[in-house]
Amino acid sequence: MDADCEMVSEPELIDQLVGARCDFAIYNKYADREYTPTFARTQVKTTAETPPISDRFLRYFKQGETRWYSTSQLKCFGCVQLYRNSAAARALLSKWHQAIADFPGSGDDRCLDFAFNNLSRRSWHTWWMKVHWLPASYARLPYWIFTKPVINHPDFPGTYAEFVPIKDPNGRKEYYLSAMTPRTPFGFLQEDCIIDTEQRKLYRLVDDRLVPYESMSQTLWF
Repeated sequence: MDADCEMVSEPELIDQLVGARCDFAIYNKYADREYTPTFARTQVKTTAETPPISDRFLRYFKQGETRWYSTSQLKCFGCVQLYRNSAAARALLSKWHQAIADFPGSGDDRCLDFAFNNLSRRSWHTWWMKVHWLPASYARLPYWIFTKPVINHPDFPGTYAEFVPIKDPNGRKEYYLSAMTPRTPFGFLQEDCIIDTEQRKLYRLVDDRLVPYESMSQTLWF
């Protein structure tokens, strides 16, 4: 786990995976069946005369989502990872280490994605490696406001723009769209909604004015 992660409740799934001799487990955004939506704080003026409020309103962050689904491709959030002391897990760690050395400045998570997504499907360690994708609650980030945390990462991670893109001279890619299928967006909230966390209401901005349209029933986690 990252040093700044915190245990919120007993991570029972980890014990189960260890007992099942799982080689590798991590949260995979591509394999998230619940399509965990991302929300970011946004500055909103409640009246023309008052200054904007920065710590009360949340807005759907479309750029933080992926519209692709795959159980064989990895887009990880690496704050929580599980490795068994097995030959297959050690082989993956070795390939991850090599990717970090080959692509300096590209970010650890992106290098792990690259290493996993370019495992040869004919190699022995790929066939033998037992993989499990952790739920978002085991690597919960602060902009996943509908996810009750088990292991919480209270700080916002760095963005991809902060790192050097991976450009492999041998033509290997970070991800392969041919191994993915499109997914539909989450459906329980409108994408243009603004959440008022104080009043627990949903708004839209119309001509720079907040217009309420619905009260919230979902539990929010901060």
